[in-house]
Amino acid sequence: KLRVYDQPTGKTLAEHKVVRPFASGERFEIELPKPDKAGCYHVDYTFGRKDGYRYSHTISYAAMHPAGKNEDLFSDDFKFSCLTHIEFNSMNERRRLMAYMREMGANYTRAGGRYWNDFQPNGPDQPFADWKRYVKGTDICLANGVERGASILIAPKWAKDPDVDVNALAHFPRAECLEEYVAKFAGGLAGRVRHFEGNNEPNLTDWTAELEGRYERMLYKALKAAVTAVIAFGSVRMSVFFTGKVLLPSGLTPIR
Repeated sequence: KLRVYDQPTGKTLAEHKVVRPFASGERFEIELPKPDKAGCYHVDYTFGRKDGYRYSHTISYAAMHPAGKNEDLFSDDFKFSCLTHIEFNSMNERRRLMAYMREMGANYTRAGGRYWNDFQPNGPDQPFADWKRYVKGTDICLANGVERGASILIAPKWAKDPDVDVNALAHFPRAECLEEYVAKFAGGLAGRVRHFEGNNEPNLTDWTAELEGRYERMLYKALKAAVTAVIAFGSVRMSVFFTGKVLLPSGLTPIR
C-alpha cells in the first residue's frame, strides 16, 4: 500500500494498493506525481505478509528548481532530490546507494555528514582532514548522474566570534574565518559542486532571526567571491534556493 501526499497540507495526491504474492527480488514500478511547484512530496508505503507482519517507511522527494518557476521545473535543471548522509558510508556503500538513486530517477542529493569542524578542528592552517575521501565520494555521485549539494555548517571553536554568545551546537563564525574557509572549501569543489547549504535546522540553535540574516549575508559574500553558486539556507521545513538574491519560503519572494 502506498500513499503520496503534499507537505505541509497533508493532501493525498495518489494512492496505490497491490494485493498479490511477490516473488523474491521481484521489482515493479509505480509512477509518482511530479511536484507542480518548488516543494516537497512524501511517500508512505507499507509491505505486509500473510502472517500479519507489516513494514512501513516514508521517503520524500522534492522539486527544487533554483528559480522556483513552475514553467522551468521540468527543464534539464530540475532536481529530484533524496537526502543522504554519504560521509558515514564506505565507498562501496556509496556506489550502491548512488546506483539505486540513479535507478529510481533521482538526480540530486543533500549529502551531509562532514562539516567545517570536521575538516579543520584545530585551526585555519590545518589541511582539510580526509579531503581526498570527500572529493572521491562526490565523484561517485557525479558518475551516477547525481548532483551533490555540499554543506557549510558548524564552525569550529577556534573560528567563533567572541562577541556573539550562542550555544556550541552552532558557533557563530568570524567573517574573516568564514571567508577563508569558504574560499578553500567551495573553491576546491569548483566544477563538481554548485549548490551549497548555508545552515540547517536553525531551530536547534539559539540564533535569532537577525543573527541568521547576518550569517546569510556573510556566507553569500564569501561564496560569490569563491565560486558562481546556487546557495541554500536550511530552515525548519524546507531549504530555499536562490541565485543572486535571497528568497523566502513563502512564495519565494525576494528580501529587499
